[in-house]
Amino acid sequence: MELDKIADTFVECFQDAGVFERSSGGTIIETDVIHKDNKKWIVVAAGIGHDAANELFLNNSKRAERASEPVTIVPDGQLSLLFVLRPVHLPFQKATDIDNVTTFSPGKGVPLVQMRKGCFLRMWDVRDAKSKIHSLRWELDNVKALQDPHESWLTEWRRYLSFNPAHPASHLHINAIPFVPNSEDNERIEHSLVELRLGIGVPNPLGLILSLAAWLRAKPKE
Repeated sequence: MELDKIADTFVECFQDAGVFERSSGGTIIETDVIHKDNKKWIVVAAGIGHDAANELFLNNSKRAERASEPVTIVPDGQLSLLFVLRPVHLPFQKATDIDNVTTFSPGKGVPLVQMRKGCFLRMWDVRDAKSKIHSLRWELDNVKALQDPHESWLTEWRRYLSFNPAHPASHLHINAIPFVPNSEDNERIEHSLVELRLGIGVPNPLGLILSLAAWLRAKPKE
């Protein structure tokens, strides 16, 4: 089954990365199959909010509890992530099937996946004196991307592109104030207008994790 293959590939990816662990032991991430829009999706999660965990792992309270626990980055830092995705195949049957599609793992028989809005990967409390990077967030926020920009000069570009270029759906933050899971102190209702949201294509989730791990492993040991 392709969904199981995706889940197993994520587990293998995190194991081989060599810089992630869970303080409670066991698998680094939690996975489960859910039904949305009359389709089956695989959930891959760690460090998500309690409400989201209880919704996504509705039939397994232990997995829900573990899904709210962030991943520890060795030697310092923490990581939270949420991927909700499904395999897709060419040719696409519907126009919506091409939304948020990216490559996955052709070598394991799953060349393409589609991700649901709301996916994210967030890293914080990383110490790297050389690069000065201490936090990083990738987010897939289709809702904000479809809203009109605050900047009047971007209004026409919003029409040309069919999305808000100041807040594109797939975007990257570097050294922005981190969203720490389940922490009211860092919960923000309004999005800051001064933060850089660098628009990027929908990344391969495995490539995102492994490239991050390659950088973490190459950091000089303090």
